[in-house]
Amino acid sequence: MMRRSLGWLLILALALTPLAGPRAARAELVRWTDEKGEAHIGELDDVPDRYKKFAKPLGTPEEATAPACLAAKDAPKGGAKIRFKPNEGGRIYVWACINGKGPVALILDIGAFATIIREPVLKGFGVEFTERMIGHGGVGFGEVSRLAKLESLQVEGARVAPLYVVSTNDTRFTWEQHGGHFIVGLLGQDFLKQFLLDIDNQRGLVVMTPKNPASRGKAAQQAPSGAPKAK
Repeated sequence: MMRRSLGWLLILALALTPLAGPRAARAELVRWTDEKGEAHIGELDDVPDRYKKFAKPLGTPEEATAPACLAAKDAPKGGAKIRFKPNEGGRIYVWACINGKGPVALILDIGAFATIIREPVLKGFGVEFTERMIGHGGVGFGEVSRLAKLESLQVEGARVAPLYVVSTNDTRFTWEQHGGHFIVGLLGQDFLKQFLLDIDNQRGLVVMTPKNPASRGKAAQQAPSGAPKAK
C-alpha cells in the first residue's frame, strides 16, 4: 500500500503550478572545467571564451555504468529501493540513467502524466526526437513539446525500455540540486505505472516492485497515456 502524506501531495501540486506573469528568458545551463580541473555550472554566455568549446549541456553522459543503474542489494529484483531525506519542498529526488549512461537527477512525481526531461539534456545524450506534440498544461511546462525516444530509462534496477518522454525547455527546476547535480526533469507515470510504488515518508524510503516480472524492462511503445495525440 502506498503511504504518503496529503501535505506532500499539496506541496508538490503547488510546485508544479505555472507561475503567474511572464518569466525572464535564461540562457542554457552548461558544465565546463577550467585549467585547474575545477568543474563549473552556469549559463553559456558566462563561460570564458577559451572554455566555450569545451562546455557541455547539463545531463551530458558521464559514466557508461553509473551508480543509478545499479540496484541496491536489498531492492526487489528488477526494481529499486530509494532512500530520500525530507526537505522543505516535499521533493523526492532520484538518480536515473538514460540509455545506460548518466546519472541525471529527476524529481519523482506521481502526479505527472509523463516523464519530462529538458531538451538540452536529451540532446546531450543524442536521443532521437519524434514529431511535435501539444504539452500537458497541468504539469506546467511549455505549450508545445517534442517526444523523444529513449532506448531505456533506468532508476537503480527499475528499467523501462524503450520509453518515449516529453522534452521541455522550461527551466523551473534547474537551480535545484541533488548530490551536486542540477535537476533536469520529472519522473512520471509512464515510467512509474510499470511498478508497484510504496512511498514511506516517515522512513524516507521508496520501493519500486515490477508489476509483471515476466515483462520486466519492457515499455509501452506509444506516447504517454493522458497526453494529447502527437501532431
